[in-house]
Amino acid sequence: MNENLFDEFPAYCAADWEEQILSDLKGQPKEGLNSVTEDGIKVSPNYFATTAPIQRSFRNKAQWSIASSFSQEDCNEAILESLSGGCNALIVHVKDGVDFSKIFDNVMLDIIDCTVVYHGSNLSVLEDDLSKYVQANYNNNACLHLVTDSLENTEKKAEAGNHAYVNSSVYRNAGCTAVQEMEFALAQLTEILISNPKSVHIQIGVGPDYFCEIAKIRAFRSLIKDIADAFNWNGKFKISATPCTYYLSTQEVNNNLLRLTTMTMSAVIGGADQIALPSFDFTDSAFSNRITRNIQLILEQEAFLSKVNDPALGAYFIEELTRDISQLAWANFQDIEREGGFLIALKNNTIASRISASHKKRLQQYENGKKAQIDSNTHVSQTGFSHKTWNGIKERNLSNEISQKTEQ
Repeated sequence: MNENLFDEFPAYCAADWEEQILSDLKGQPKEGLNSVTEDGIKVSPNYFATTAPIQRSFRNKAQWSIASSFSQEDCNEAILESLSGGCNALIVHVKDGVDFSKIFDNVMLDIIDCTVVYHGSNLSVLEDDLSKYVQANYNNNACLHLVTDSLENTEKKAEAGNHAYVNSSVYRNAGCTAVQEMEFALAQLTEILISNPKSVHIQIGVGPDYFCEIAKIRAFRSLIKDIADAFNWNGKFKISATPCTYYLSTQEVNNNLLRLTTMTMSAVIGGADQIALPSFDFTDSAFSNRITRNIQLILEQEAFLSKVNDPALGAYFIEELTRDISQLAWANFQDIEREGGFLIALKNNTIASRISASHKKRLQQYENGKKAQIDSNTHVSQTGFSHKTWNGIKERNLSNEISQKTEQ
């Protein structure tokens, strides 16, 4: 078939679209449609072309891993329930003295992608215990990954493992912006790559700004590669995304299903390797976990987002936003490095103060009505904010959560 069906339609150029936009505005200035992100990036209402470099910054396959996260030792029943309900990846947070035979009883670790995140103080002992358990029960342990945050503050100085863990979602849940999260994560990654780990598991937070989060993840993957090249690091990295509880409601919990859906879509389209969702109503009940897990299953099996590789590639708006976010995050990251790096920024409270400033600015915008969120400052049945974070950390000391790291 050689017939060009598009010949039946008239061709329109940028000037034609501009004329139509001005006509629809009925005399209102088009500049009034411009907006600015929290990080000061200008967003235009229309893009007819892009000067941004169109390059693939995506996972190497369309399918992502549907993960569930666990932190308590008596989580075996919940793990089995999650796996039977469609989950295909596990993130298990453990401390010292853990009994792996209880956690992984009847779990087929040889076919399930499992990440064990260690938060204790004696890595060598735990590595030995885990190795003995795997050797005694499985022929293939390629799907099991033990990761540690070597900068995490513990009772003793944490040991640097072969597989590192970076959790930047803690910054986002404390109130930082999307670009700030990237620059802090890049600075922390730089400190970790000095020890040349075999792999790095990076957990990032996802906020409610749909297109901004898509662009952020795409930009983040590209910048990680730039840093890896600078270190001549040939290891592997995995981007694990989780929606920020900072933006979830504890009063109108059913609203969280919609918020989690859009955040998850951003993570999928942005190219996260693995996505783990918190319980939509914070109860961790079997029902709430099932409903939350179904969000990813619907996006995979009914919306078919797992069938398209890099769907945002070439979209003018997203390509422009990806470039702008990348450039701003890289410039801010370089500022941190010039001032001495991530550990210095932690010790002198630079990171905590910047996060606190971003949180307070956002809070003021909600209180003044410049920003709107359903059930927080619109459509609420009670006076004031229902958001647990806005009520809970107006004056809290962020160093309790951010500065629990120390130089090794």
